[in-house]
Amino acid sequence: MNSLKTIGLVLLAGGVQAAVLITADGAWSSSAINASSNGGLQSNSHSGGAFGLWGGPSFNVNAESLYLDMEATGLNIQPVCTAGYTYRWRVKAAAAREDMMNNQVSYLLAGGSPVSASRLEGPNNDGTFGPDNRHTIYGSYPVAAGDAQVGKTVGLRLTSEGIQSRYLADGDTELSVLLTTHAGFNGDGLLYETSFETNAAGVVGTDYVLDMAFQGTGTFGNDSGINCCILVAAEDSAESCSVASAGDTFRRATAYELSFQARCSQRDDSSRIIVSLGSFATNIAVGSEYVDCSLTVNADKTGISGEPLGVELVPMTASAGTNEFWLKNLSLSAVSQTIGCWYEDNNMGVNGGAPPDFSSRFEPDNIASWQTSLETMEVYYLRYATYRDFLKTNSALKTRMAEVFSEYGIRVALDDTAATWAHLLNDYSTPSYQRSIDVLQDLTGHGWDLCAVGLQSVLSKPRSDGTAYAMEWRILDVVEYIRQVKPEFPQLEYGVIDALPAKQMEYKSHYTTLKAAVENAGYTLDFIEQDFPIDFGLIDNSRFKDMVVAECFVRTVLGCRAGLYLTSSRGGQTSDELFRSDVISGLDQYLTGGGAPDRITLAAWYEHPVYSAPDETDSTVNTNGSTMLGTFLLLEEEIKEHGFADSPDAATVSVDSDSPLKITATGSSSAADGVVIRWDALTGREYSLYSTTNLCSPFRLEEDEMVYPQNCCTNFGIKTNSSVFYKLEVGTAASE
Repeated sequence: MNSLKTIGLVLLAGGVQAAVLITADGAWSSSAINASSNGGLQSNSHSGGAFGLWGGPSFNVNAESLYLDMEATGLNIQPVCTAGYTYRWRVKAAAAREDMMNNQVSYLLAGGSPVSASRLEGPNNDGTFGPDNRHTIYGSYPVAAGDAQVGKTVGLRLTSEGIQSRYLADGDTELSVLLTTHAGFNGDGLLYETSFETNAAGVVGTDYVLDMAFQGTGTFGNDSGINCCILVAAEDSAESCSVASAGDTFRRATAYELSFQARCSQRDDSSRIIVSLGSFATNIAVGSEYVDCSLTVNADKTGISGEPLGVELVPMTASAGTNEFWLKNLSLSAVSQTIGCWYEDNNMGVNGGAPPDFSSRFEPDNIASWQTSLETMEVYYLRYATYRDFLKTNSALKTRMAEVFSEYGIRVALDDTAATWAHLLNDYSTPSYQRSIDVLQDLTGHGWDLCAVGLQSVLSKPRSDGTAYAMEWRILDVVEYIRQVKPEFPQLEYGVIDALPAKQMEYKSHYTTLKAAVENAGYTLDFIEQDFPIDFGLIDNSRFKDMVVAECFVRTVLGCRAGLYLTSSRGGQTSDELFRSDVISGLDQYLTGGGAPDRITLAAWYEHPVYSAPDETDSTVNTNGSTMLGTFLLLEEEIKEHGFADSPDAATVSVDSDSPLKITATGSSSAADGVVIRWDALTGREYSLYSTTNLCSPFRLEEDEMVYPQNCCTNFGIKTNSSVFYKLEVGTAASE
C-alpha cells in the first residue's frame, strides 16, 4: 500500500441545490419584468398584462392571450425536459377586484410553448376577495422516454381565464422537478454516487435526484491513488458523513441499496460503522483491509417511506484510543419497486352479480384450480353488492372464504357504494353509514383480514335521471363516510375509486379540495384509484399519457397512494379473449409510458370474462378458456417483465472482501485451556471451523453456524506436542 496523504479538508456541502428550477421570487418588479432572476438560473418575459404594487410587486393578467413566461437558462440544474422526471408547479394568485374572482391558469413550457396536456386551472381566490386571500393550485407533468418535449427548454407560464388574476413576485409560485420513480431510473436506479473527488465547491458526485448534498465532519485523503473519506472515532465521539435531499423522500414500494468500501486502522469489536437510511439504522463490521459493504432496505417494511431521503455513516466510538475509518466509492440506488396485485370478481354487468364459479371455486376440491392466483393475490376487493347478494346471510361461505384467504395471506378491501350520492338520497341531510359499519363488523367477525375501503365512483358517477349533483356535496359524502366509519375501523385505509380522468373531466382541483377537506376533518385520504378502461388508450394512444399524468399527480403532488382499476370495456362487452388481449397489451403500453401505480386491481363489470377459474394461462388448454384468474396471472407476469420485482426483506446486509481471510491461533501452557482460533468476522457471514491432525485425513467439524459478531472458537482436548491443522469455511448468513 502506498503512503497515505491526508488533505485535511473539512467536508463541505458540495453544490447544495434544491430541485426548484423556476421561481416567481424576483422575476418582476412593481413596474416591469426582470429579464433575468433566480441568480441567472432563469429568464423572464411577458406578452402583456400590467405590473403594480399590491401586497408586493404584482403582475395582473386578464386573458389567456396575455401571459408571463419564466424559463430555465443553461446555468440551471436541469434546463431541459428530461425523461424519467416529473415537473411539479404550484401557482398562487388573487382576484384583482371583487368582481374579478375567476380562474388562474398555468402551463408547463417546453421550448417556449405551452404543453397543452399540462394546462392547470383553479380559482384565483379562496372564496373571498382581498390581497391576502390568494389561492394555490398544484400541477404536475411526467416526462417519459419518447415524449415530444424531451430536450426542450423547461419553463412555467402564468395567465388567467378571464379578468383578472394577480400574481406576486414571491416564492409562492415555483416550478420544481423530481424523479418520477426511484426504482428503475435509467435502467439501474442509480440516484447518487461519489468517489470522493473534490473541487472548490466540495464533493464531486453524480446526482440524479438533483438536490442531494454531501456533508460531514471528517477529512478527505488518498489511499494508493484512490480518493477517500476519512472518519475518526475516539472513545467519546466520532466523525460522520451524510448525503441528503432537500426536497425528495424515500418512496413507497421501493427498496434502496447503499454501497461503499471501507476499512479501519484498528480491528476490534468496535470496528463497526453505523449506517442509517432515514430513521432505520444498523451497523456493519469492517476489517483492516477494504471490504465491499452493501445495505438493502425495503422502505415500506422498515417504515422509512415518506421520510426525507438521506443516508448517514457514523463509526462506533473506539474501545481505546482512536480508530480511523476509510471510505471509498459511495453510491445510493433504488433497486426495486413493487406493484401490488389486487383482484375483484366480475359482476357480469349486473348489480350484485358474480361469475358462475364464484362460490364453487372456494370448495376444498377446487382450490388447486386457482392456487397460483391465491399465492399471487395480495388483496381481494369485495363489492358491497356481492356481499349483499351472496354473503350477508351465508355464514358458511363467509367463514370458508376467510379460511382460504387466511391460509394464503390475502387481505380484503371493501368496494363500497354507500357514499355515492349519499346526501342527495337523504334529502341533503347527513346520511348514516351504519350499513357499511355493519358489513365491516360482520366480515371481521367471520375472520376476514380487512385493509381498506374504496368508495366507488363517488366523485364521477352521474345520475341516470340527469339530476345534477354538485362536487361540493360529493366531497362531503366522502368526508362524512370517513368521519363515521374510521373511528370504528381506524386501521383501514380510506380512498376513492374515480373515473374523472377517464372521462376527461377536471380532476386536479377536485382531488386537491377532497384531500384538504378530509384533512380538515382530522383524517387522511390514503389513496385514489383510477377507474380508466385500458382500451381507451388502445383506441387513442394519447390516453395512456392522461393516465400517467393523473397517477403522478396523485402520488407526487397529493402524496396519496395511486392505484389503477384495470379493465377493458370493449373486451368485456365482446369476448373473454378480447378482454384478456386488451388488458395485457394495454398494461404493457401503460407501464412503458411511465405508469408505476402502487397497485393494480384486475376488475370487470361486463358479460365477459364469464369464468374466474381455473387460472391456467393457456386458453387452449384451460377448460374455461381465457378466464379472469388466468388473465390475473398474466398481469403479474407483465408487471415483472417491466422490472417491478418482488419486495426484498426489510433489511439485508452484504459484506464481501477480496482480501484473504486472516486466521490466528493462540495457545496456552495448559492443554486443558485449548487453542483459541480468531478471525476477522464480517457482517452477514456465517463461519464453520474444521480441524485435522493429518492433512491426508478428512477434516472434522469443530463448530458451525458461527455468525458475526462471533469471531473466535476454542478447540479443547489437544494433545501436548501434537500438530493440528485448521480450516475456516465462510458462507452467507441466513436473513432474519
